[in-house]
Order: sequence, then C-alpha cells, then structure tokens
Amino acid sequence: MKEKISVPCLGQHLIFCCEHPGEAERAKQILTKEPGTSNWLSEFLKPADLFYDIGANIGTYTLLAALMQPDCQVVAFEPHSPNLVSLLENLHENRMLNRVAVVSSPLSSSASFGPFYYSSLQRGASQNQFDRLADDLGRPFTPIFTEHKTSIAIDQLIASGKLNPPNLVKIDVDGNECDVILGMRSLLSSDLKPRSVQVEVSPSTADRIKHELINSGYHVHGTHYTNLGKRLVAQGADLSEICYNIIFVNNCNTLFTPLEGTRPCATGG
Repeated sequence: MKEKISVPCLGQHLIFCCEHPGEAERAKQILTKEPGTSNWLSEFLKPADLFYDIGANIGTYTLLAALMQPDCQVVAFEPHSPNLVSLLENLHENRMLNRVAVVSSPLSSSASFGPFYYSSLQRGASQNQFDRLADDLGRPFTPIFTEHKTSIAIDQLIASGKLNPPNLVKIDVDGNECDVILGMRSLLSSDLKPRSVQVEVSPSTADRIKHELINSGYHVHGTHYTNLGKRLVAQGADLSEICYNIIFVNNCNTLFTPLEGTRPCATGG
C-alpha cells in the first residue's frame, strides 16, 4: 500500500510517496545513509548551479540539492521504471517539477540500443544494469526482467543543446560508472568542466576512474563510504568487496578544505 511520509530535512520537511519498506527507509535516511554525499553537496553546491544526479533512484539527493539551494536546477537521470515513477511523484509532492528535469534514458559511452536488466521491480531498488550482467563489484547476477532501452552519452546531450553543462555531478550507477565517464570526456576536459564530480567506485574500477578524471584536470579531494560500508569496514570485511565514493575537484577550483566525513586520498580507497 502506498503511503506518504514526511521526512525532516534541513529545518523543513520533504514528502516521499512510498509503497515498499525499503523505499521508505531510503527516504528516512536522506541525511544519514551517505553523510559524505550530503556534506559534499553542502560544500560544493552553489546558488544558480546546475546539478546532474546520475542514478537518482527515488530522488533523495535530487530533492536534497534542490532544498539546499532554492535557486539551483537539477537534471535527474533514472532509467529504472519503478524508481522513475517514484521520483516523479516525489518531485510533484514537493512542488519541484519546475526545477528538475528528469531523463529516463540510461547513460553510457555513446548512443546505443541494448538490454536494461532489472534486479528488482520494487521502487527504491538498486543494482540494475544497462547492457551488462554484472553487479557493482563485477559479480554475475540473473535479472528478473529485461527491457530494451536507448542509451545516450552526456557529451551528445550537451553537444545537441538539449542540456547545459553542469556545475556539479554525482554518478552512482552500480558498476556502469566507467561507461558514463567515457561518455562525458569532452565535458570533463572542456573550459566548462564541472566544479566537482563525485563517483561511486568499486576497488576494481577506482584506478581507471581516477586515471580518467586526473587526466581531465581533476584531483582527488577525498573518499567516503556509505554508513553500511563503514560498518563492514569496522567488522573487518574484505575491502575489495566494498564500494565507496571518490570526490574529484577541478584543479582550477580554490576549495581545498577537507569535507567532514571524508578522508584525503591520492592513490587508493
């Protein structure tokens, strides 16, 4: 049964339309699931910015960014159809549809047509994949449903004039991050490159992603785990099986203060 829940956030309240306990839990943890991401947005998002939320899911960070900076605009990318419906409902409930553009096409290194694999049809689900039968750690998985979709690259959208270059980018697409970054090489090396980019990485993809961003004129500002990741680390889990986020900052940017909840990291996770 669908219910609307009110979540306190930054002295205000956000409304989420939830029909699954996992979806409600994701909404309630908007500030606590990934405190490093919340702190990154608070530090780097500026008035009138354009923020790309790539892998928006039900819209927690899309809504958080819009709440933090009432003058900013957001483009939310989410190809998982149940999540997309939830995202649109949440934007409607919070009267933010006029400030958020929603893109349901999966992002990749170029325009193509291929299978989108569903790990779950529940709203709030993660680990869904475009054109690859592997999860964020590269382990094979069996999808419960397959839909064919047309992918697009960020560079193509910007070159076409359909989207403006962003000031800030979050990429969390459960293992497809490398393809997304390859599809935005022109943006990342241009004079209009984003101020900062946060990317979720696995230990197996971290070096490749750092290579791409550093060669494009960025430095590693810090890294952070989700709260689940922190618990796994504290329990002595294998670090090669824990994903984490890397924050990259444009070398021309003057903000070098370490963020709360992050740690400086130049070479490793």
